[in-house]
Amino acid sequence: MTRDAVFGLERQLRDRGLRAEIVALCEEVSPVPEVSFTGPVDGALAPGRAMQLAQALRDALETITPHSAPIRVTVTASANTYTAEIETADSIPDNDPRPTWLAQLSGSSIGAGFRLTVQPSPGGTRFTWSVPFDTSDT
Repeated sequence: MTRDAVFGLERQLRDRGLRAEIVALCEEVSPVPEVSFTGPVDGALAPGRAMQLAQALRDALETITPHSAPIRVTVTASANTYTAEIETADSIPDNDPRPTWLAQLSGSSIGAGFRLTVQPSPGGTRFTWSVPFDTSDT
């Protein structure tokens, strides 16, 4: 199953691009969050990194959704960094600033080589993944 999941995702990315993959991931969430893109989202990352980012966002949406409704997903490709943000409608409770699910999300992001920042946003929480480019990404 793991092999099918990994190679199936890689096949999907090759067939439709990262932008379409992210839209499809967001369509699986109810209610569907607003999705926006800035920059050359489809061509900015090497295929392996794009696959890792798609999987990280899939895991994040599956992890975050039971705790807070994602309302906005923003993906930006700039000159030297690729970022993906999920903004939720609810704040992380003050009495539990580092819940287990958030620690797991942080750990999987670090394992993929991404930096995850979690910060309050107006009325909710913003999760931001930074994917630095390396020489294989350009």
